[in-house]
Amino acid sequence: MGRDDGAGGELLFSRPGKITERRLAELFSKLVSRASRQVRRSSGKLTWALSGMSPERVSRSERSISPRSVALTPCLIVENITVIKTSLSGYDDSFMDEIKASYFAGSRRCESVLRKMRYLVFVLMYIVCFKITKTSRLEGSDPANNHHQLFNWQDIPEGYDFRSNGVTEKRMDNYRYEKVALRDNSNSRQREEYVLLYHGNQRRRIRKKRFINGRPLLPRNATVLDCNDLPSDSRFWPTIGNGHVASVVHTDGMFMNGLYNGKATGSHRARIPSTCAVNVTSTSRSLIKSKFTLDLARGMFIEQKSGENFYIAQRMYAHRTVNRLLVTELSVQNAHSQPLDIHLQVNSGAPSPDLDLQNGTTTLPLFPLFISRYIHGLTKEAEYNVSGLLPVHVFHTDVPNRIRVYPNVMVTYLFLTSIGHAKSEAEDNYRAGVKSFLAGTLSSSHVAGWTRLWKEGRIDVEGNLPLARANYASLYYILSSLPLQPDVTWPYVGLSPGDLAHGVNKQDYMGHVFWDQETWMFPPILMMYADLGELLIHTRIRTLAAAKDYAISRGFRGAMYPWESAYTGLNVCPSTECAIYEQHITGDIAFAFKQYLMMTNDTSLMWGLGADLVISTADFWASRVEFNRSTNKYEINKVMPPDEYSSRVNNSVYTNTVARLNLELPEYALGLIGQRPPRTYKTIANNIYIPFNVSHNYHPEYDGYKEGMMVKQADVVLLGFPLTIPLSPQVRRNDLEIYEKVGDTGGPAMTWSMFAIGWLELGEVQAAEELFQKQFLNIQSPFNVWSEVAHGLGAVNFLTGMGGYLQSIVFGYGGFRIHEDRLDFNGKLPPQTTSFTVVNLDYLGGSMDFKFTTEEMTITLKRFSSRSFSIRIKSSGRSHALTLHQPVTLSAEAASIVSSAP
Repeated sequence: MGRDDGAGGELLFSRPGKITERRLAELFSKLVSRASRQVRRSSGKLTWALSGMSPERVSRSERSISPRSVALTPCLIVENITVIKTSLSGYDDSFMDEIKASYFAGSRRCESVLRKMRYLVFVLMYIVCFKITKTSRLEGSDPANNHHQLFNWQDIPEGYDFRSNGVTEKRMDNYRYEKVALRDNSNSRQREEYVLLYHGNQRRRIRKKRFINGRPLLPRNATVLDCNDLPSDSRFWPTIGNGHVASVVHTDGMFMNGLYNGKATGSHRARIPSTCAVNVTSTSRSLIKSKFTLDLARGMFIEQKSGENFYIAQRMYAHRTVNRLLVTELSVQNAHSQPLDIHLQVNSGAPSPDLDLQNGTTTLPLFPLFISRYIHGLTKEAEYNVSGLLPVHVFHTDVPNRIRVYPNVMVTYLFLTSIGHAKSEAEDNYRAGVKSFLAGTLSSSHVAGWTRLWKEGRIDVEGNLPLARANYASLYYILSSLPLQPDVTWPYVGLSPGDLAHGVNKQDYMGHVFWDQETWMFPPILMMYADLGELLIHTRIRTLAAAKDYAISRGFRGAMYPWESAYTGLNVCPSTECAIYEQHITGDIAFAFKQYLMMTNDTSLMWGLGADLVISTADFWASRVEFNRSTNKYEINKVMPPDEYSSRVNNSVYTNTVARLNLELPEYALGLIGQRPPRTYKTIANNIYIPFNVSHNYHPEYDGYKEGMMVKQADVVLLGFPLTIPLSPQVRRNDLEIYEKVGDTGGPAMTWSMFAIGWLELGEVQAAEELFQKQFLNIQSPFNVWSEVAHGLGAVNFLTGMGGYLQSIVFGYGGFRIHEDRLDFNGKLPPQTTSFTVVNLDYLGGSMDFKFTTEEMTITLKRFSSRSFSIRIKSSGRSHALTLHQPVTLSAEAASIVSSAP
């Protein structure tokens, strides 16, 4: 007798074959002796079902029930099994089928099964009767639903009445009970509202003000995205995530960081059938209004439904601090005189093609076992032999088909999912989630986690509401794919273009990690969340050994990072052309590493594997270049540049430039810890060939590039930013003009951000604004989900585009540039804004607020560092010291933050 298919209740015992008849009899006797007084008072129907006597006879005798007084026959079991099933909210159908088969088959084997089933049914029916005895007397309730209305009696204080008339009921076996309104009779002048919290048969009552979360610090109109109907295309439904688990609301899949299925180039995110996509399918009274809200500030998706004197709010979120949890809370307020029935359904979809899942046993206590389930399994195919099959363990709340809410009640039900790579991890977090919920702190601790993130860094603008929403939404979605801190038991793999909730087989880049992480998402995260920037750097340090193996397999030295990677860090790119020729990613990773060092001066990283990454990536390029004796220059032939419309070209200007920077990195990075690299790297860097057309004064994309050839995405313009190669204003302008004309209008979202940054650098505000506004064509309403291509095409929840957009704000309108000895800035107001603030920008251990208006800029040191900071004005050279919490207001112009050594 296993469990059912997922739609109903939960078995009492996961392995009934291991339970002896003697043990069942002992358990039954203990239950009888503990609760016989309550059974005498139970309703006649169930007592008759238990005892085999008529209701009249039970009423007359009012005697205790014992095993000897119960004449339990197979027919009686079959006739009354529906009562048991309903009480357990959809008990396993195979249970009744096996009893029937045992009774009618007549074999000795079936008779043996029946004998065991008789004792099991004793226990089940007695438990049901014991529960309904209390709740039916208290509420006059429907026994079929009270499995989900049990109270925790010990928590009810003296003097509280649960009935609407406020009169205290008589004692019942030393317990008191309550209905709603919840007036404190010890002080009738004081009235307080309470919320009843339920997780299956566990119940708590807390003050409403404890349960309701206060508004976070962000403006509501810029962080609450709502609509009356969900988009018809589910691709644009929002994501809830926390860096470990994620899901698109109401869809049939859940995803765990690092859980991939498929061999090599077929590796993709493994879909876990959803246990958190709880849908309200109908109610006993007509629904009048619905509303769907993504609350960016609190990191929640909220679905609200209302009708005649009732209100339903369903909150869905991936817990920000207990990051194994996906939470659904269903709150109901029934102000009607009649009960409200709410019918539920879980969208689990088809069985996962990626996982071999099975039911497991749990050590959770007896009563929660009715409503807690455990499944576990392995991926079906390993990415590479080195990884093996990957495990997943899921604990979740069983969702009933129906809940009933009685008149004048405010209740909240918890449906919890915990996902981990180990059973103990998933189970411990599940227990912690339930405990926190019953204490009234589960959602508030989640909101507190998001509030801390927003305090640590964000971008505030005033005067342009769509722009403010785009800022907060872009940060929300990227942060939803990042954990708050490193995980010591399970590696964080990295940021994929399609976020953590996307990437099934052959969709949304399958959850792979590209150059998108370092070039597009990393820079804005580094500026405001240096600790998360370090986390992203460690995703590449983790896979350094795999990069070394990959270099050897390709015939090179050092470390060569594959164009696409996943769990193992080895090549998983399904495009052979990209896998072989798009090699600039190794330089992109090294450049991000340098940005991190310049912003943090984190020398501790250099004493570890950081130094190995710096040397190994430089060593790769030293083995990759070819020396041209006719020009005395080092060249890199047969590559694919960022412009993927071109392949097998020689001397991509971007690839050669990023390789040169990588070869220069060891001198800077090792110098921070007093070491020197081999001179070979510097020699090659000084003599690497960078294509340049002298007659037209611009950079051709590669050898043989002809002006007018279409380009897929930003390529040459990346030299000016983010690579910050010194260029004359005329060369920078020529590069922008030439490649803006030939950029594919159907290309990916991040392209126009780089052009906007370039034009702002040159002071061409109007030209920059036109390209800046193009990015909004990729934002799909109402939840600001980005598509890879304008008007909703391509990959969805495209974090790469969001990262590019945030860079156009921070590095474009903010004018920030990272240098080895300073941080430059030159703030301008984004379109239609009256002020623009970068909150808590992290620099060299300190943090600062930068606020820009039309005429002024204000810099405030918010966090102390061992270094002292000052503002140096570029035009005059004057310096202004920064003191903790003392704003410095100056005329808006180009300036730098400089520091003195500690």
